[in-house]
Amino acid sequence: MAQLFQITHETSTTVIHASNYSGQIGSDCTIVTDAALAGTYGLQQNITGNNYVYKTQSVPASNQMRIGFRLRRRTLAMTDGDLFNAMYPELSNAPWRLCELRIQRSGANIQICIYAENDAGTLTAVGSYQVIDANAHTIEVQVNRATGSATNDGVVQWWLDGASIGSLTNVDNYDAFALFTQLDIGGVAGRDAGTSGIIDWDDVTMRDDTTVIFAAAGGVPKHAMQYARMRRG
Repeated sequence: MAQLFQITHETSTTVIHASNYSGQIGSDCTIVTDAALAGTYGLQQNITGNNYVYKTQSVPASNQMRIGFRLRRRTLAMTDGDLFNAMYPELSNAPWRLCELRIQRSGANIQICIYAENDAGTLTAVGSYQVIDANAHTIEVQVNRATGSATNDGVVQWWLDGASIGSLTNVDNYDAFALFTQLDIGGVAGRDAGTSGIIDWDDVTMRDDTTVIFAAAGGVPKHAMQYARMRRG
């Protein structure tokens, strides 16, 4: 069980190596100091269409994945009722994703929610939509594969700023999990014409176990806290 990758954006001011990110870096997605949510640099994404960046990855042998990242909706503007998909573990075939992060505007609020997807392609909200302000937030998502093709015991759970928002425990995702190919983040799909502006991303992380990625509300990475203790000790 291990950390599969963590992308802090600190390796370059303009480009991330292909071993870290591929996709649309350099057009609508740039690495700049203004987007830093931890450290010196972060990924700034200008939402001008269905654009995204992604990290390719093989299927975790542990049948578990935990995804964490920092998100700030900096200048994101949306029309009431608009929504789009901002993160999902992509699959090579239908149903195309294991879960997804939806961002929507409802009235005066911008909200987020995780949806689980099963082998049949049915999407189910995991908990309720949460309002996010323009500050930085941490999001973590845990996906456990069902134990068999007919057991319906997969799990999808998510956390916002360290607080558990919802858990869905009867997910039939056994076949879909085996199709995982990459993690997509950004304005991935479903953008409406009334959506524009900038979103910042940082510390994009994936593990193949249930280890907490951001240990505290506001999001100090667990590895950073461990390093600090070692230095003191």
